[in-house]
Parts: sequence; structure tokens; C-alpha cells
Amino acid sequence: MEKLVVLGMCAWNATLLPEDERKKLMNGVVQTVLGQAGEEWRGDLEYILTSLLNRKDLLYADDRRYIVSYQLEDRPADYHLSMVSMVLDLPAK
Repeated sequence: MEKLVVLGMCAWNATLLPEDERKKLMNGVVQTVLGQAGEEWRGDLEYILTSLLNRKDLLYADDRRYIVSYQLEDRPADYHLSMVSMVLDLPAK
């Protein structure tokens, strides 16, 4: 579960970057994950990340909060996720 949260955070934060920096960050994420999971995951991973990036841009384009940290609590019946963010004063993409 925690790895999925980190992927989501990376995608969310990447949308706040200019396009060239976004691509560099996402390429780094893909290489890191594939280094652990194996090349056979490339298609699924790229699909998931692209979907997350597009969803954030579509639904939360004006949200400029950068996720700084998180806490994931595994409770008996479910999970509880808390995040800390800060508003970035960056030029629009």
C-alpha cells in the first residue's frame, strides 16, 4: 500500500513542475520502480502514472499544494492516510 501512496505523491508533485522537469522526475520514478519490480511492469506502471498525472491536471489543475510528507496507518479494518503539504509559489506551467 505504501508504494502506491508514494507513486501517487510523485505524480501529484510532478504536475506542479514545468514539463521538462516533470518528464525527468517521472522517468526517474519509472527507472527506480522497474529496478525493483522488473521490466515487465513498464506498461502497467506508465499507464498508472499517466492516469494519475492526467487526473490531477483535469480535476485539480489549480491546486498548487506540494506534498511534503505523509503517514500511512494500517488499522484493523482499513488504512488511514494523513498528508502534509505546502503551497508552492511557482509560475503556472
